[in-house]
Amino acid sequence: VAAGSAQQDTVPNAAGSAQQSTTPKVAAGSAQQATAPKAAAVGQGDSSTPSEAMIECTLEPEDVSAGKATDTNVVKRAPSDLMMEQIPDYGNTYSGFVEDSGPVSCRDVVRYAREGYNQIRNAPGIHQTVIVSALHVEGFGVAVASKPRAAPAEAANVAAMLRSQAQRVFPAYWDLVQYRYSGTTDPLATWHAEDVVLIYVASLYSQSDIQVPDTFSWQAKTSAWGKYHGQDPQGPKRPCRGPNAPLQPPCEEVLTDLEVTIVVG
Repeated sequence: VAAGSAQQDTVPNAAGSAQQSTTPKVAAGSAQQATAPKAAAVGQGDSSTPSEAMIECTLEPEDVSAGKATDTNVVKRAPSDLMMEQIPDYGNTYSGFVEDSGPVSCRDVVRYAREGYNQIRNAPGIHQTVIVSALHVEGFGVAVASKPRAAPAEAANVAAMLRSQAQRVFPAYWDLVQYRYSGTTDPLATWHAEDVVLIYVASLYSQSDIQVPDTFSWQAKTSAWGKYHGQDPQGPKRPCRGPNAPLQPPCEEVLTDLEVTIVVG
């Protein structure tokens, strides 16, 4: 997502962002050349049929593999390398990016989402009730973003900037969501953390002169973490409250169309 106006192809000043680091090591269009992994259709907390791209990942409290790479020649970054920062002019919305993250397992992508949530949960305007989404793209890095929040007077402007940025940097995604309906009058109700992180990654691609692919060809995986309200325990969440949320098209459908593997902890 652009820092400042949506009329500029810039990205937030997150740690490891394209403004502070070297060009990510990924070839243009490379995400279109890989084959899809086999994913088990397992969901959590919902009786509906999950998408074929959804996998369940158990997040163990003590995992000796955390932050380690199986290949000693590969440097693996850890979720603790993430630094979430508020996106200027986007209300109380946050993002962060870890470039050259090394191998990222399904457990790791859940950890990145959890780390992002933990960093912002006590930030102004958050009050611990927010969802944070992490998106790992192989050979590129891990992007993390929160559901957009803004004061009522700012919400329509933030939604307009998100629309403008999505149209410009990620046309294939915009084609899927441009007529999305939430059933409410809240201008930000159709925008979730999963949307912000997709736009953020596309913006990083564009800043690095990398062609944004139409799909990620199953070379990307995403997970969400947080809490919806004060009584909701924090933890892994289905994208955009799951397929039964009043959001059409639902996030799970959009992510599957973009060939992103959904990880539920």
